[in-house]
Amino acid sequence: MVYVGVRDAGAIAGISGIMVNGRFDLQAPIGWAWDLKRAWPRARLAIVDDAGHDASNAGITRELIRTINQVASRQFASRGE
Repeated sequence: MVYVGVRDAGAIAGISGIMVNGRFDLQAPIGWAWDLKRAWPRARLAIVDDAGHDASNAGITRELIRTINQVASRQFASRGE
């Protein structure tokens, strides 16, 4: 995981990325993730409605697994596997 603030988003503008954020996250508020998404055109923001800042939340876990599977399938598809 790499921290990138809105001011630095231009440095990663050409890179695809996925952010997973709990709607009730008080440590990394959803507004910050939304601001970064707007500044980072190739990013996707997945918001987990029933979660805060807790990776053990079932919704966060499901979204992380779904996201990892998406990235993995794209990698294998691009290599013809």
